[in-house]
Amino acid sequence: MDSLSVGQRIRIDEDYGTVLFIGDVAGTTGTWLGIEWDDGSKRGKHSGERNGVQYFTCRTPNSGSFVRPNAPGLTKGVGIDTALVSKYIDTFQSDGVETVVLGSSNGAILVEGPRLDKVRAKFSQIERLRNISLNEYDVSSVGNPQVVSKLCQSVQNLDLSKTLLGNWDTIADIIRCTPNLFTLELNFNRIRLTAPLNTTNFPKLTHLRLNSTMINWAEACETMVYLPNLQDLQLGHNQLEHLLPSSKISTPEALPNLTTLNLDLNSLSDWVSNMVSCSLIPQLRNLMIPSNTITSIPRRIDTPTMKEPILSLHYLTLTDNPISDWSNVDSLMTWFPKLRELSISLETLASGIPPGASRNFVIARLPLLVKLNRTEVTERERIDAELFYLSWIGRNGQLSETDVETLHPRWKELAIKHNTSTEKPKSISENLGSHMISVSIVRIRGPIVKQQPVLIQNTETKLRILPTMTLKVFGMKLKKVMKLSSQVDAKALWILSTLESGETIPLRAFDADPLRDLTWSGVEDGTLIGLVV
Repeated sequence: MDSLSVGQRIRIDEDYGTVLFIGDVAGTTGTWLGIEWDDGSKRGKHSGERNGVQYFTCRTPNSGSFVRPNAPGLTKGVGIDTALVSKYIDTFQSDGVETVVLGSSNGAILVEGPRLDKVRAKFSQIERLRNISLNEYDVSSVGNPQVVSKLCQSVQNLDLSKTLLGNWDTIADIIRCTPNLFTLELNFNRIRLTAPLNTTNFPKLTHLRLNSTMINWAEACETMVYLPNLQDLQLGHNQLEHLLPSSKISTPEALPNLTTLNLDLNSLSDWVSNMVSCSLIPQLRNLMIPSNTITSIPRRIDTPTMKEPILSLHYLTLTDNPISDWSNVDSLMTWFPKLRELSISLETLASGIPPGASRNFVIARLPLLVKLNRTEVTERERIDAELFYLSWIGRNGQLSETDVETLHPRWKELAIKHNTSTEKPKSISENLGSHMISVSIVRIRGPIVKQQPVLIQNTETKLRILPTMTLKVFGMKLKKVMKLSSQVDAKALWILSTLESGETIPLRAFDADPLRDLTWSGVEDGTLIGLVV
């Protein structure tokens, strides 16, 4: 069993696993390997026990099984030097074979074949490559370090995802052979740190991908301490439920220069504890937590007896989390007062507000946003969004001033900014004319794409209407005033905004329900309405 050891990675056909046991199993003859499979649903039979005896322990229940060392198809891996030659060097075989030794390999690699000038050219090309991918190439070791150092002397981005790498010592050896490496991808591997690395730091490596590696937060911190200049770390799809700190090293010491952390597709749910953990990363500016299980974002506590941390984030991604209450959006400002870019699912926030208004409401609630869902927030859009938000607050509910401030923390701030009243809406008993508003209608050419300029086909038609008018009645009025040949389809109506550049962009479509009044679609005094023709 000299060729196999505990902790070694193996592959049988398309199934990857880690050797956790080598030895005899009671009631059988011969040597067995105890394997924990990456995907236990395919080969897993137990958790390392047989007939009441625990031979090894699986991290994931029922993902283990026993196999023979000579099982058909069992692959133990190759050196990275062999994988490089296999992928990037074309060998030729015919009569008159010529044999040469690769330059500084000390006889480690022999190349045979005719037309060796082309082979030599291939090696020369590898030495100039900045990006190398050995994804799924069964790499398990460095092989000959001199060969790897020569072939990878220019490499800046190296992909070793889904290989047979199983320990950080081997990865440290590989990094030593790639002195110009900036980005390393190790996705879909199972890598263990069994003891402190006997190594110096690797100052050039700044980007590391550890998606689908099942590494936990403490293990990540204990490993990242050897990468002092790491700026970007991906830990997606690792079944993380918490970001529990390491007992061996502090987070600031482990991640002193990390600015970007991606935690996509995990199971994080406890907002406060996770933000406390993230606050310990001193330079963190970009945080991605999409597709987790966050349902609630409580306001940050700031009292004499308890002060939860403030994070200096500029960019935050929360898409595909089950966040549905607007108070969660308001709470973001208490945690991230410098937040400038946000990605969030708007569909789950749409209940109880006019259709298409979610974007406006997010912009109005977060004063420093310059991008929402990767789309720029223009100065004009912010003004329109804040005014629309204020008018909606005034039209909906007869709440006390205290209740309004609780539900809409920026209400008074926005009212002062836009010089509007903060008084509660009063019952109006004046004549019908006092209820009328003025709107402008223009014809625009489709198809319509939100936030993209539209082509206006005629001058504005001005109308005075009741905002409580139903969409059906409004459509009939438009048909008459604009002398249309058919009824107006609600899908053809859009709220427009004019930018400082003079371009006109669509903000949101009208509600499709013909019996709802125009205020539900966001129509107010001065609104510019587009009719798609």
